[in-house]
Amino acid sequence: MKRILNGCFYVLKWILLFGSFAFTLYIVTFMYKRLEKSMIESIPVFLPYLILFILFSINLVLNQKAVKNDLFYNFTCCFVFALFIYVGYRAVFDSYMVARIPLGYEINFNYYSDMISPLQIMLYGLSASNILLMFTGTKKKEKVESTVKVAK
Repeated sequence: MKRILNGCFYVLKWILLFGSFAFTLYIVTFMYKRLEKSMIESIPVFLPYLILFILFSINLVLNQKAVKNDLFYNFTCCFVFALFIYVGYRAVFDSYMVARIPLGYEINFNYYSDMISPLQIMLYGLSASNILLMFTGTKKKEKVESTVKVAK
C-alpha cells in the first residue's frame, strides 16, 4: 500500500509542480503588466521553481531512491504545490475578495503578493530537504554495503 501511495504522490508531484508554476506565471505576468515592470524583475519569484525542477530532474535521471521512495517528502511536495494552486485560485476566482472589485483586474494582486514570500520559503524548504535526502540516501547505501561486507 505504501508503494502504491508513494507512486501516486510521485507522479502527482510532477503534475502539481507544472500546474502551480503555470498559475504563478499567469498571475505574475498580469501583475507585472499592471505595474509596468519588466518580466526580468520576476526572476526571484521563479528561481525556486527552477531549482526544484533541476533537483527533480536529477532525481529522475540518477534514480535517487532515497528521494523517490520517501512517502513523506512526496506527500509534502504535493501538499505545497496544491497550496500554491489554492492561493492562485483564490486570487483569481474568489468573488469574496474585496480588492478585486475596485481594482478592475479580476485578480486580487494584493492577496497574491502577500502570499508570495511564505510560499517561496516553502519551495526553498523543499529544495533543501531534497538535497539532504539525496545525501542521506548515499550514506544509508554506504552503511548498508559496509554492514554486508562485515557480515560476509
